[in-house]
Amino acid sequence: MTGRRVSFLFLGQDRPAEALAAFRQAGDCFAQEGNKDSVIALQSFQAYALWQMGRGKEALALSAAAVAALEQTPGGECIQDIYWHHSQILADDERRATNDEDWSLVVSRASEYVEKAYRIVTQQAESLPDEAWQEQFWRRPLHNAIRAAWQARQPQKARVCLPRLETAVAGRTAVDQTIEIEWTPTHPDDAYIQDKVVRRRRQLARLLAKAEAQGGRPTIADLAAALNSSPPTIKRDLAAIRRDA
Repeated sequence: MTGRRVSFLFLGQDRPAEALAAFRQAGDCFAQEGNKDSVIALQSFQAYALWQMGRGKEALALSAAAVAALEQTPGGECIQDIYWHHSQILADDERRATNDEDWSLVVSRASEYVEKAYRIVTQQAESLPDEAWQEQFWRRPLHNAIRAAWQARQPQKARVCLPRLETAVAGRTAVDQTIEIEWTPTHPDDAYIQDKVVRRRRQLARLLAKAEAQGGRPTIADLAAALNSSPPTIKRDLAAIRRDA
């Protein structure tokens, strides 16, 4: 069994220190052979092993170097692994830095690399000859994890029926005076905003803009339901948005 295969075996057995040593040894061999693609890939796996050992700063520096080298050279190997490793290490680094209790909602800088990893595996899946092969492809743990992470970072869209812009503000709206629109109550970028009030008002402004662009006029109740908030809170937010405008 080659040193590289042993490295993956150690990593899969949750033995990152032994995996790190084996990855380094394999990397040295490939460097002597002048195999740059393998060296870059093994740098990334070394970074991943360091991350699993709790050595985050070293892992981030080595992973960033692997990504930079990959993007300076066309082609390469284990490209999705390199981007995936970097996204995981970046996310963990930011999680420690922000200490955000709602981290499950946070979309960090790592999103860019999740997107790149997903693009690669999607291209690979689409190149397969039939759906059965594609289904097997997506069952692989790495591919499934990348797809799940990508899906979690997509804007959460919803379709709702709202009064048309030209309808009266007060009173019940007849069905023929409504219009179905699509808007985005939550977006991954919202998580960058630490202050919950500022975040909600940004979401509110986005909903209003989306509705108006499609000919809809949301009520206080529509906005409160979309943002899982109370009507009095929405009224205060709307007043603040108008005041600031």
